[in-house]
Amino acid sequence: MKNFRLTVIMLLVAAFILTSVLANAQSKAAIEWYNKGIHENDLNKKIEYYSKAINIDPNFTLAYNNRGVVYKNLKRYDEAIADYNRAINTKPNFGMAYNNRGIAYFYLKKYNEAIADFTKTISLEPNNPNPYFDRGYTYETTGRISEAKRDYQKACDLGAVEACKELKK
Repeated sequence: MKNFRLTVIMLLVAAFILTSVLANAQSKAAIEWYNKGIHENDLNKKIEYYSKAINIDPNFTLAYNNRGVVYKNLKRYDEAIADYNRAINTKPNFGMAYNNRGIAYFYLKKYNEAIADFTKTISLEPNNPNPYFDRGYTYETTGRISEAKRDYQKACDLGAVEACKELKK
């Protein structure tokens, strides 16, 4: 009976170790595809490589975000938003995905959604000048000039040169 228990325990430990090794191998493979995507210039290949990373690791937040950026660059905004949503679902406090989604919403002229995402990014990353600038630009686009100037000033204070230029106009 003792030998049986010992055998079962050893099999469980071996299974755990094997599962851990396979999980690490998958993560390494996902990272390899992700890195190929980063270094690739062809946008369609980038999508392919990020997709392979995601297929290996369905919770690969950065791969979703980066694939979303590629879709945005290709003006495939709905697909970009879908990927940013997946990135946010895997990591709810990932400010970059909110900001990127806000930019995609801006291009779709969904200004309220864009402002909401930039505001969320600011709540997560209050010292990041980018969401202040992006929200300011959205405010300016929608005629909310005093709010735009306020955000440009904050972005400028945080070191965003473009925001400082906007204030001088």
